[in-house]
Amino acid sequence: MTTHKEKYVFVNEIQSMMYANGDCANPLIESAELIEEIVSEQLSLLLSRSAEISLLRGSKWVELKDLAYLLRNNHLKLRRMVRFLAFKDQKVRLTAKIAEGVDSSSPEATVDGILRPPKLERVNVIQDFFSIIDPSGNLQSVITDYTQEDVIKKERLERAELRSRRFTNQQYLEFTEARKISFSGRWTKFCAWIETLMPRSDLKVTVHSYEVLGFLAHDLVNKLVDECLTLQRDNNAVKENPVSSYYPIRAFNWDTMIARQQPTKSIIFASPTETSNDAKKLKPSTNRKRKLDAVKKEEHPIQCASPITPMHLRRVVSAHFSRFSMERAFLKRGPSKQSLLILS
Repeated sequence: MTTHKEKYVFVNEIQSMMYANGDCANPLIESAELIEEIVSEQLSLLLSRSAEISLLRGSKWVELKDLAYLLRNNHLKLRRMVRFLAFKDQKVRLTAKIAEGVDSSSPEATVDGILRPPKLERVNVIQDFFSIIDPSGNLQSVITDYTQEDVIKKERLERAELRSRRFTNQQYLEFTEARKISFSGRWTKFCAWIETLMPRSDLKVTVHSYEVLGFLAHDLVNKLVDECLTLQRDNNAVKENPVSSYYPIRAFNWDTMIARQQPTKSIIFASPTETSNDAKKLKPSTNRKRKLDAVKKEEHPIQCASPITPMHLRRVVSAHFSRFSMERAFLKRGPSKQSLLILS
C-alpha cells in the first residue's frame, strides 16, 4: 500500500513553480498534488504514444525524434523546445571549451585552432529527422527560426518583473530560488519517477528525451497556472466593463503584507523652505529609528488573498477537453485518442 508521501514526489517543487509563475508564496498543497497527478497522467500518455512511434521505427528507445514528431502540429511549443535544446547544446559546448582551456569569447574556435560553426547535437537530430518526413521544409523553417520572440514567455517575464518590484531583499532571493526549480534539476528523482510511468518494462528513454520530458512537464505546470490566473481574472471581471475580461494577466495573486508602512509626505516638488521644514519633521528620533529598525527585522506573516484552488484546475482541464471535442465535431472528424494537454 502506497503512502501519501510515496504517492506525491514533486509537491514541494511544484509549489515553487506555481509561486514563480504567479501564485502566492505558499500555494495550496491540494493544488500542487492535483497538478502532480495531471502531469503524471499526461507524461504517461505521452510515453505511451512515443512508444508506439518508436515501435514503428523498430526501436525500443524513446528518442528526441519521437517527441518532436508528436509536437509537429504545435509550432509554438516545438520552437520553444528547440530553443531549450539549443541552449543545452551551447551550454555543453561552452563547458567543454572552458575545461580544455579554449577562449570562450570566440564561439567559433575549436581545440585544434580551426574555425568551425557551432555544432548543436540535439537540434541537428530533430532537423535531420524533419528533413526526411517533411520534404516541403515547413517544419525545418520552424526549427531554424527558434530565436523568434515567444509572446507567452515574454508575458510571463513581464509578470515576474512587475511582481518583483514589491519584494523585499529576502522575498526577492526566495523568488529567484523558486524560479530556478525545475524537474530536470532533480535529475535522479525525476528519472526514477519517469521509470514508474513507463508503459512497458522493456522501454528505455535516452538522456536527451529525459531533458525534453522535464521541460514539457515544467511547461505544463506554467500553462496550468496561466490558465488558472486567466480564470480568476474572468471571474473578477467588472460586469459594467465588458472589456475588463480581455485585460492581460496583470493582477496576479499578490502576497499582501499584514503590517504596512504608512505613506510619507512627498517632498520632491516642495520649495526649499518647505523641504527643510518637512525634512526636519520627517526625520525620526534616535529611539524611533531603533524601533523602525526592529520592525524591519521582524518577519511579517504573509497571507494570500486568492490562491489557486483545485476547483480552478479542474475547470481548466475540463475546458481543454471540451474544447478539443467541440473542435473535432466542428471538423466532422471521427473519434480519436485522448487529447494531450501537455502537447497543446
